[in-house]
Amino acid sequence: MVREDDSLEFKAWVQAPAETMIWDQAQKLIHNTEFDRLWTSYDEQLIGRILKCNILAEYYLARYLQASNPSRDSLKAVRLSFDLIAVLRPGLTELNRIRNRIEHRLSPNIDSADLKGMRNLIEGLEKATNPDDPTVPDGVELIETFTRLACSTLGLLTAAAPQAPMSSPMGSGVIS
Repeated sequence: MVREDDSLEFKAWVQAPAETMIWDQAQKLIHNTEFDRLWTSYDEQLIGRILKCNILAEYYLARYLQASNPSRDSLKAVRLSFDLIAVLRPGLTELNRIRNRIEHRLSPNIDSADLKGMRNLIEGLEKATNPDDPTVPDGVELIETFTRLACSTLGLLTAAAPQAPMSSPMGSGVIS
């Protein structure tokens, strides 16, 4: 049981250091220089572009997975779809890894090694479609180019999927 005298003693104990603290020290606590440095070091445009790519890729992948129903599709079409998804998988994995790094670390930097799967796919397509001058972007531009390709591919696969009944994210409402 807490007595009123105890709470008054605690209040006095907390207030004493606060009252003796000079204004500059209080301001340093409020305006933490490390926090300020980290806050200003983040490139919101870069982070936003990467997160937008990830959100769009997840959206198109979820639509494709919801629309495709292998039990109602021919085996050949299913195999083709999975082959196309397998081609996209390294880049989708890299995109997710970069998004995770932004979310869980203090480094939104993009390393060239992080983009190997994306680069290989885009480079192969560029060489096939523009052999005289294959241009492969780097950094966030490569991520955006890959995302456009992945989302377009998934959109085409979704449109080609048999029109299975779409299930509601909330369920059918039928209790079994």
